[in-house]
Amino acid sequence: GTAKIYIYSGITSTVSSSFATPGTAARGLTMDASGNLLSCNASTNGPGKKIFIHAGFTSTISSSFAIPAGDPHGLTLASAGGC
Repeated sequence: GTAKIYIYSGITSTVSSSFATPGTAARGLTMDASGNLLSCNASTNGPGKKIFIHAGFTSTISSSFAIPAGDPHGLTLASAGGC
């Protein structure tokens, strides 16, 4: 099936919304200071190994860039805003 990102209603098991991930192997999520979701794809299939910057918490991709090496398995932002 299609990999999805789920939006939960608070800290509950209730899913309020969901959308398809931009890749086939989502491996990490984080939010930037502006409230934009960042996700990463760890597969060479589909769009390849990339980090995606979403427009807010939506499936719309504002920007993306290739991961230089390795297999991503998580994202976090440094206090200066870098991944």
